[in-house]
Amino acid sequence: MPQTIEPRGFCGFLAMHYAGLKPEEVMGVVNFSGGWYPYGPVTTPYYANAGRGAGDKVKQLWLYADNDRLYKEELIREYYHAFAAAGGSARFELLHGVPGDGHLLRLFPERWRAIADEYLSSLDR
Repeated sequence: MPQTIEPRGFCGFLAMHYAGLKPEEVMGVVNFSGGWYPYGPVTTPYYANAGRGAGDKVKQLWLYADNDRLYKEELIREYYHAFAAAGGSARFELLHGVPGDGHLLRLFPERWRAIADEYLSSLDR
């Protein structure tokens, strides 16, 4: 009998973390402006661990805005490089022109919908 997989939703970093812990339960991850406190180098190993766990078994889409008040571009790229260097598979998109605070990117689907649709259609369902 085929296994039924229930959809689950987590935001940002928790989605990446869950995929790293249970890659057999996750089809894919869409990360909207994900991060973890404390910021900076203290947090970078968490991204590496998530990448090591998910590896190439769980494709991910990372969506960030260049005007995010919490995560500056340099920091986001540091996290992405740690994730990828540890074996994680993610498409990284830094979007421009998000009104106000880019951390609220998820509220502006016209900025990310086409990218997300392409990613979702690429998943092996």
